[in-house]
Amino acid sequence: MHDTGLNLKLKRKSNVIIMTSISLLLLTFFVALTSLSSPDVKKTGFGISSINYGFNVKSTGMGYIKKPSVLSADEMRKALASAGVAKGTSIYPSKTGTTLAIKSDMLFGPDSHIINPGSFEKLNAISSLLKNMPNEIVISGFTDSRPVESNVYSSNWVLSGARAMSIMQYFASKGIAQRKMRVYGMGPEHPVASNSTASGRSINSRIEITLTGLLDSEAGRKVEEIKKGQDETPLIYRYKGMNIPLGEGDEKKEKQ
Repeated sequence: MHDTGLNLKLKRKSNVIIMTSISLLLLTFFVALTSLSSPDVKKTGFGISSINYGFNVKSTGMGYIKKPSVLSADEMRKALASAGVAKGTSIYPSKTGTTLAIKSDMLFGPDSHIINPGSFEKLNAISSLLKNMPNEIVISGFTDSRPVESNVYSSNWVLSGARAMSIMQYFASKGIAQRKMRVYGMGPEHPVASNSTASGRSINSRIEITLTGLLDSEAGRKVEEIKKGQDETPLIYRYKGMNIPLGEGDEKKEKQ
């Protein structure tokens, strides 16, 4: 009888210990789950910024505004021509804004990222043109497909990145805010000419400077007008051979 009572007491204590352990494990699990589900402010902000950038808007304290306007290719070309430094540059509209391309041999020595003093005049004119623009500036370095013949750079990627960084640092020394500039080393990727000829390799090895944003020009305004007109045109929903204009019902309601 005594042994049976002792066994019952031990069994009860064991049950209490087991239940307590399970409760602690569950509590730990829910605490960990709550921690994981808590929003990360920085990550959330980064995500929102990425979405805003994709939709061409910038965050401000009072709401959202579109990215600032950018000089058109013609406007930039005229400005550099008036400064006498347009020779050897290619300026064209790109997907992100206006891009200015300069062959690397006009800026650097062979397999080097050191800027030639002879190119200071050209870079000074470009920096003066971009200095007061609020736009973001993307500087990308490209090379041809030949291997680098220098112990300083391990690859064309390193050389192209070093050259782009040199241009960024030079622009910073001329008063362009570093926070407005981004640098990319593209290596031999994205050639614009054949690497099988000397002239093609000379074109492929280049620095591209892109002023990002919307075009503030007659061409840019026409593009915006076209986009606006497209937005106003009702979309067509095609179903089993029938064309159903979307938004037609809304137009009828407005007329009534």
